Amino acid sequence: MGVYRGNESARVLQYRVSKNKLYKIGAGIYWEGVPDPAELLRELTWQGMMITGPTQLQVYKEQSVTFPLHVATTRGVKSTRFIRFHRVRNTDSCGYLGLRLHSAVFAVAYMDDEAAIELLEEAYKGKDGLERLESTTRKLPNRTRKLIAQAAIGTDSPAEKNLIYALRDAGLQCTNNVLIGDYRWDIKVGNVLIEVDGYAHHGLMAENRTQFRIDRWKANDAALRGFIVLRYSARCVFDHERIIVEQIKTAVECAPESLPKTLPEINEEPMWRRGFWKWGSYWDLD
Repeated sequence: MGVYRGNESARVLQYRVSKNKLYKIGAGIYWEGVPDPAELLRELTWQGMMITGPTQLQVYKEQSVTFPLHVATTRGVKSTRFIRFHRVRNTDSCGYLGLRLHSAVFAVAYMDDEAAIELLEEAYKGKDGLERLESTTRKLPNRTRKLIAQAAIGTDSPAEKNLIYALRDAGLQCTNNVLIGDYRWDIKVGNVLIEVDGYAHHGLMAENRTQFRIDRWKANDAALRGFIVLRYSARCVFDHERIIVEQIKTAVECAPESLPKTLPEINEEPMWRRGFWKWGSYWDLD
């Protein structure tokens, strides 16, 4: 039925709780009827609390939230079987699906390492993930910094994540979602650039034909800058991960140690496609 907003005395409230007519959720918070996790979570955020820890991961993964809910608050509130209250000093947060989420770099404090890394990857996925993460100016605990170093920040592709983990396990230092010139690359290892594409990426739809052309200019741009470019399908990563890692290791060994300081002198005036791509315009040339 929802949060109870009556003004009875503490004695009356306790009596109603004993008769299962009300449920005590937390200090001063009572619920009529059987508490629903999703409804309760929304009510808590309306009251200024922030979703944190395991519950935040459930929200990002669009899973059904379960008890106990984990919320962060600046007040000292005793936990119940419905809610784990975490008292915090920092209030960095963001809005998501109408909810208020505690900054993920602090939410991981209430999770084991594996779940914490998964939360960081969910919270900071996408092309702007690294920028959003780097905008966190507060000093982070050493554990959080180590978790960030292990996470594949800035990608929402399972194949990319798998390959990044495999490369790191092989002792290769890699970064992902890297901007080189006007183009963004999935993974960079030394002076080797790697792209991981799904089959739909270069399908027959008009927008994918456009992407196919853009990728030609992108690969050429990287080659002119002195990089070795490798491309794999997502299916190849899943089926032949070990071989791909060995190929990348070989490419890193063969790649030049230093890159040209400037691109060769090329008349790029006809390459107005680059400008159109950069500003998000649509073009369709044969």
